[in-house]
Amino acid sequence: ALPPAGLAADGLVNGVTFSTAVPDELAVASGDLQLWDASRHQPLGPAVTVAGTSPGGAAFSPSGSVLAAGFLDGTLRLYRVTAAGALVSEGPPRQASATGYVENVAYSPDGRLVATADDDDTVGLWNVADPARPRQLATLRGFGSYVFSVAFNRAGTMLAAGSADHTVRLWNIADPAHPRLLGGPLTGPANTVYSVAFDPVRPVLAAGSADRTVWLWNIADPAHPRRLGRPLTGPASYVYSIAFSPGGD
Repeated sequence: ALPPAGLAADGLVNGVTFSTAVPDELAVASGDLQLWDASRHQPLGPAVTVAGTSPGGAAFSPSGSVLAAGFLDGTLRLYRVTAAGALVSEGPPRQASATGYVENVAYSPDGRLVATADDDDTVGLWNVADPARPRQLATLRGFGSYVFSVAFNRAGTMLAAGSADHTVRLWNIADPAHPRLLGGPLTGPANTVYSVAFDPVRPVLAAGSADRTVWLWNIADPAHPRRLGRPLTGPASYVYSIAFSPGGD
């Protein structure tokens, strides 16, 4: 018999992410933080529960050895992933958002940086080379409302973020301690931008919006992005998450 189609999470599911290093290892951020064997539909190790709060989003390091999670109390927490699938705290939480939630997190391709999408209208850029001692390098400002999504490009030199102010912004983070805003805000979506993603092959940035569309920009000249055609339509509700295939198709 086939296993059930879904995994039983503890409450509203705020985020899911697969490990790029361990096949079928899946982290689910809901009322708690739980690792799963997705192929067997079985939990791996005990769930992590933090009193008074829950995770908003999570991301594995490229090596799969660390899981970063943003919590609804505005904190960033990092966990070591054991071979048995347990999550072991790597130190005290760090306050990432001055108010509200950390909506989402993303790891840089080299595993040395984590970006946080914060409800205080900012993006936090953190050095996590030592996961037990995350160090904030920069706070990226300019949004007029909550930041819901963050993404690094494949080279790790650019960071994109999408906001409830209906815009996307791009930064050059070649020097992560001194990020540089690239051009003005990218506009077009008529509602919250919940998700952003870089094409891994071509110079294209995508954004998914609560206006039920996906927008594409050519970022070959990242200081002067060009909108690619009309937005993609079809979703019947908010576009909370988008992703390119590894080949960019």
